[in-house]
Amino acid sequence: MVNRKEKEFFYWINGDIYGGGFVNDKKEGNGIYIKASGKRYEGKFKNDKPEGKGISYYEDGRYAGDFKNDKKKDMEFIIIIMVIEWWVIILIINP
Repeated sequence: MVNRKEKEFFYWINGDIYGGGFVNDKKEGNGIYIKASGKRYEGKFKNDKPEGKGISYYEDGRYAGDFKNDKKKDMEFIIIIMVIEWWVIILIINP
C-alpha cells in the first residue's frame, strides 16, 4: 500500500478518469471522477467512494448535495423539466 497524498490523474483501461488525491491507493479528499459513459462526479471522496459535498452530473440533469458511501444522502425528490415542441413536461420523482 502506498500513501499518495498529492493530486494525481489516473486512467483506467475502460476509459474512466480520476483526478485527485489518493490514500492507500484509494480515492480520498477532493477530486473529479469521469466515467467513460459521460457521467461525472466532482467533490469529496472517502475510502474510494463519493462522501460529503459534491455534484453528480447525469445525461438529463445533475444533483448537488451530500453523499454518503456513494449514495445521495438528503435527496427528497428530483424535478425534471422537458420541452418537447410546444409541450412542457414536468416530472417530480421521489427516489
